[in-house]
Amino acid sequence: MTDDIRFAASPYPKGRQCLLCGEIAVGAVFPPAYDTGKWMWRIWLNGRNTPSEGEAKTEDAAKSAALRAFNTFLAAANLTTKTEASP
Repeated sequence: MTDDIRFAASPYPKGRQCLLCGEIAVGAVFPPAYDTGKWMWRIWLNGRNTPSEGEAKTEDAAKSAALRAFNTFLAAANLTTKTEASP
């Protein structure tokens, strides 16, 4: 993960953690609700009209899935992060 793509901690207990690319929110990871035990993730900047989303057993797995989905978008759009583009 680079400094350009990161998760921002929620100001609320057990709140969603936004996935930021620079200062733009591109997705989020949501803690388990209703005792499901599943973490949810969603990427809304993905080159489609509907978000990419899924669920995972752990917070780290949800973050990894969200990052993979966003990196897939970056590759499809032939984009790189500022850190990757720097010499």
